[in-house]
Amino acid sequence: MSDIAVEYVAGAVAGTVSGLVSFPLDTLKVRLQTQPSKQYRNIFHAVVKIARQEGPSAYWKGLPLPLLAACLLDGITILTYERSLAIIFASKETALSSAVCGAVAALVDSTYSVPVELLKIQGQTAGVGRPTTGFLATTVSQLRSDLLSSSRINSFYFGWRISLIRDIPLYSLTFLSYYAIRNRFPAELRNNTGVLLAASSSATLLAGTICYPLDVAKTRYQSRWRGPYSRGLVRECLLEALLDSRHRYRGLTTALLADTPYMALYLVLQTKVLHWFGHRCAPEKVNNSIN
Repeated sequence: MSDIAVEYVAGAVAGTVSGLVSFPLDTLKVRLQTQPSKQYRNIFHAVVKIARQEGPSAYWKGLPLPLLAACLLDGITILTYERSLAIIFASKETALSSAVCGAVAALVDSTYSVPVELLKIQGQTAGVGRPTTGFLATTVSQLRSDLLSSSRINSFYFGWRISLIRDIPLYSLTFLSYYAIRNRFPAELRNNTGVLLAASSSATLLAGTICYPLDVAKTRYQSRWRGPYSRGLVRECLLEALLDSRHRYRGLTTALLADTPYMALYLVLQTKVLHWFGHRCAPEKVNNSIN
């Protein structure tokens, strides 16, 4: 199998599995970030209230589209990272190359992730407090309605700028931290599952905590897709998330609980798949690049 195919498969497998496992926690994170008032006191209160009012299937609202996107498109993220590394840095992974290629991956990723995230958030925040008849029916019905509305066809990139403001530093810091932590271990241990889990979890916690206010701003902005919308909303959401202590770290614990297993699984699985196919991450290739 060619390197390009291996890189794509690695990202697709990693994105699908990690997205499916962490989706209920992501729903809780979105609800906590977008609640207009203190509807949920904390993550435990949110779990109980959503299950009681909307039913257990509410945790999976908005799942089909992100899952389909993960199967088809998440491979592009790792493919972009690896191709950028090969073209710009001759496949030499360093702190600088990890950060730069992470930023390039974020830019390419935004071309498909912004509309997917937008519709996911709409699905996750739809029908709050009302019983859920089924996440699949709800999401498909809503998506069909949105797609048939001609006024919305050009607005699926609502939040593209604010997504880049979040994703470029987030991806750069995540890939940089993942590289740096893995490299603290001897070369022969860098593909050990325990080492990969420790490195990916630590990188996700660090990057996720630092960039979290930007994530709050992006989520709150995209939740306003159906209105009310005003000029300067990007600036308003950024200032609100960065300066207002009530919003800055609202839902951080839930976000870290959701994002850490997602990104940890994503990074570990893509590394394992690349290693399995004898790609750049194989131990002998790591040793050669060091020597």
